Amino acid sequence: MLVSRQIEFLKLILNENKYRPIKYFKDKLNVSDKTLQKDLKMIEKYLETFNIKIDIKRGYGILIEDLAKKNIDLINSLNIQSKENKSLSVEQRRMEILKYLLLNSNNITSINQLADKYYVSKTSIVNDFKYIEAWIKEYNLKLNKTLEGTKIIGKEVDIRKSIAKMMDDLLDENYEQHDISELTRLDSATFSALINLFDIDSIIFVETIITELEYNLGYTINQPYYINLITHILICLKRIEEGNQIESQEEREISVDNLDELVYKNVTTLIDKIENRYRVKITKDELMYIYIFLVSSGFSSESNSSYNDESDRLSESEKVSSIMIENMSRFLNINLKNDDLLQKSLAYHVRPMLNRLRYDIQIKNPLLGEIQERFSDVLGLCMMTINIMTEYDNLKNISIDEVSYLATYFQAAIERNMSSKRVIVVCHTGYGTSQLLAARLKREFPEWTIVDIVPMHQLSKRNLDDVDFVISTVNLDLKDKLHIVVSVLLMENDINNIKNALLSKPKKSMNLDTNLLGMYLEDNIYFNFDVAQMESLIGVNLGSKYESISLGKDLNIYIHKQSKLNKGIMNINNVTRTIDIYLEISNQSFLKNILMEISNLYRQKNYINYIIDCKSKEDIKILFKNNLLEKTNGN
Repeated sequence: MLVSRQIEFLKLILNENKYRPIKYFKDKLNVSDKTLQKDLKMIEKYLETFNIKIDIKRGYGILIEDLAKKNIDLINSLNIQSKENKSLSVEQRRMEILKYLLLNSNNITSINQLADKYYVSKTSIVNDFKYIEAWIKEYNLKLNKTLEGTKIIGKEVDIRKSIAKMMDDLLDENYEQHDISELTRLDSATFSALINLFDIDSIIFVETIITELEYNLGYTINQPYYINLITHILICLKRIEEGNQIESQEEREISVDNLDELVYKNVTTLIDKIENRYRVKITKDELMYIYIFLVSSGFSSESNSSYNDESDRLSESEKVSSIMIENMSRFLNINLKNDDLLQKSLAYHVRPMLNRLRYDIQIKNPLLGEIQERFSDVLGLCMMTINIMTEYDNLKNISIDEVSYLATYFQAAIERNMSSKRVIVVCHTGYGTSQLLAARLKREFPEWTIVDIVPMHQLSKRNLDDVDFVISTVNLDLKDKLHIVVSVLLMENDINNIKNALLSKPKKSMNLDTNLLGMYLEDNIYFNFDVAQMESLIGVNLGSKYESISLGKDLNIYIHKQSKLNKGIMNINNVTRTIDIYLEISNQSFLKNILMEISNLYRQKNYINYIIDCKSKEDIKILFKNNLLEKTNGN
């Protein structure tokens, strides 16, 4: 066994591809040469167990054999020792206990055993159990406490979901990452999280059989579905080894007529390989569970015409995609229905998504935080679209991660819609600066056509019918053509302003009527209420009843569709400069119309800013009646 310092030393050696002197490692480990020389002897002796040698070359340094980086037994051993030597925080201890209880749900443990294992008091373990009980409650699991000890009880499918969630949580931890590029196509962070739950042999085996499956189907599975599938099969193996198999889910039975025969055949082959390696017998229900994960990851057989041509699942995905595109076109006031790439790519994504929703398979979007930050308005509009598609029952349980994937397709379509434009550049300075601005515009928006560069004094002589809008460095008196003012150097905020202007620019077809919204909110407009005041006003906890949707950073919508009431509340916070709208609506047609008016309102930033600056209900009521349209548009 190695001590912590020696383990760190060996890991540093493993990460090097060329000879390094002892001094190189001394500086990283902050110890003396003499100490490392002693450690090196201990490491050499330790490596003899694995038939691995360190080459020591005078004048150059030390270098470990290349085979060491591929030696699974060595990596496993180092990982186990790292865990044993590591001092755990309270949170880490609780995750370790939770991991043990979930992966070994057939076994009973006791407070005394855990207190001795982690060198803490019994009271600490009791508090750990309270935390774990709250954590597993979300998955319909319980801690069964008897005189003999404690274990987790619940349905096998729920135990597996909770293990998958724990895997997601581990991805957020700063576990030491390994150089595993020659072992796996998983990223280092995911691999490091996985080896905290499963042994490396199993991880490599599962990757191998999935690679063979991909080859046979002529399909490469992409992230995050690849990680999701790897994780599920590893959980499956671990649970089966412990004698636990999935129960029949009759309410979610797959119709034999809708089976993709080629995929099913390959899953059967995959199951055979698992049975042979682990000496277990896998049930039909378990086989179908793995099949579900595969078709929910995008696998399908193009050669199976009965599946592709007759399957209700495929036609349903096309219908769902078309409705989403139609609703988003209305919310954005942009015609996306003629975007063939959007139609095709969205339908391709929606088909496995519907399978995931049908079988309650959760995926995580690693880019969710970035999407919420950069594209919150499109994400919010996608959530609004889902809210009004009540004819598709599965969509009501869709996660924010799933919606964020949908948002990326629409964001790409929006940017394609913005990209092909004909533009005139107007500059009041010299010709050189005009050329600079035009060049920077072309670099930032390469799809644009710069039709002309016109001095400001000649603009009145120029017919603008052949251009979509005007970019200028000064304010212009243009009534019939959109113009956007930027700086000569086209800074980052100018680029963002252009994108926002193209998204929110008024069109002749836009319905600016907010009378319905005005009547709905008329008697319930408040200013600067905090969360406690709003919950007191509404009479319920916001998190328990309302679904929240954010449009940008200044408009939040809270929807309660099960309410028997039919009322709306607006809260304007002049300090944080935000607007919160609470909707209690059970009538879906009415909700759709209200959300349409809210989306129109949101696209007109001058409306939003005006409302935020208002101090009285009367000013807002007037605005909703459209009596201030000209004023808010600056005319």
